[in-house]
Amino acid sequence: MKILEDLSQTYAQLRPNGSSKTHEVETFWKDVAEGRVEETGFGHLIGVFAFTEDWPTWEIHPAGDEFVHVLDGELELILRTKDGDISHHLRKGQSCLVPQGVWHTAKVRTPTRTLHVTPGDGSTTSENP
Repeated sequence: MKILEDLSQTYAQLRPNGSSKTHEVETFWKDVAEGRVEETGFGHLIGVFAFTEDWPTWEIHPAGDEFVHVLDGELELILRTKDGDISHHLRKGQSCLVPQGVWHTAKVRTPTRTLHVTPGDGSTTSENP
């Protein structure tokens, strides 16, 4: 058993085979890009993120839905659909399931901490999808 002190510093990875692993948040995506972490089949990542400003990019998760739960604060989660952008105002205690394959970003209304359960395979970001 491993005690995780701070999910804002360490991802908990839940692998498809039922095993788990931890990764440093600061270096994880760089490690994936440079081949130090197996990108396919790594399952779901659990992490906590603090935001004081709007997200600088959009993101997409082609491997499945992403669960976002607001621990503190308020944000506007924006989903880019084929019919246009749809905004959802989320407050402390509220959650949202971002559909698989939908670009999304957030506007921060008050300083916010969120818990994410993210299907990592194929996830990517863009400044303007």
